[in-house]
Amino acid sequence: MFSGNSERACLARLSENFEGAQGNAETCHCEAPLNGRETRSRLPAVRLNPNHCLEETGLGDGIAAGGSMQRELNGRVALITGAARGIGFAIAERLAGQGAHVIISDIDLVAGEHGVARIGGTGGSASFAAVDLGQPSDVLRLAEDVRREHSRIDILVNNAGVVSTGPVETVELEEFQRLVTIDLTAVFLLTKAFLPDMTASGWGRIINIASIAGQQGGGMFGNSCYAAAKGGVIAFSKGIAREAGRSGVTCNTICPGLTDTALTSTLTDAQREQIISTIPVGRPGEPHDIAGAVGFLASDEASFITGVTLNVDGGFMRY
Repeated sequence: MFSGNSERACLARLSENFEGAQGNAETCHCEAPLNGRETRSRLPAVRLNPNHCLEETGLGDGIAAGGSMQRELNGRVALITGAARGIGFAIAERLAGQGAHVIISDIDLVAGEHGVARIGGTGGSASFAAVDLGQPSDVLRLAEDVRREHSRIDILVNNAGVVSTGPVETVELEEFQRLVTIDLTAVFLLTKAFLPDMTASGWGRIINIASIAGQQGGGMFGNSCYAAAKGGVIAFSKGIAREAGRSGVTCNTICPGLTDTALTSTLTDAQREQIISTIPVGRPGEPHDIAGAVGFLASDEASFITGVTLNVDGGFMRY
């Protein structure tokens, strides 16, 4: 175990060795990777019969965590970006288990279809809407389609994101702009699109998934560019909380720490154990840990909580 400055120094040295392989350990990366220049075709929005059969996909652990709760979100509609797998899918499962109809929004059509079918197979209500958050026009199209289909969004979870690693001098302008477009601009566009309906109805929840990198300037979780985008999300959320609070709308930020997803599977055992040794609870997070926090913030029990930055990191940011 390490403590104080020695712990931080150790983490800084470790991050140089494995940060690129780690990717974004704390968010669901369902957008195209920043360094991947392949062209992806625009995907049509699809809605599936929730009774479709589906083999085990490994996308999540079921709705059990949310299903045991009172279905207090019955009649609510939730939109979650980057929700085809990982943290985003766990959030969709949780909110569906609390009674909401969840819209899984993602660039990955196949994983999105599996997610909808899996939630439907456990008694939840879900649909899928394809989007490329790297294209602002596509984000606006998503907002229009969702409003046309559902008339409103009660719960908006901006979860999708991409990560950037390495020294700032190695980052090209194109990479930085794409990072900001997906991680920050999309949050602004979707909030702008759905906030008026929330304020008009007198109820709304906006929950933004940022990162501890946005509080400590990067380091183990992304570089300075990634930290800038996630720090912007934190500040933006506080501003929306101030603007919308008297209308019954809350806006909060969740900052995950090291979380077990497919993107952390490239870590060696030694690297993984070194990081865990700095986490007071002695383990990495799991997607359902972040989903549980989202489920609470989306509930009526959290109606007096807004403008908060909640670290779900096992105590890593205790200093």
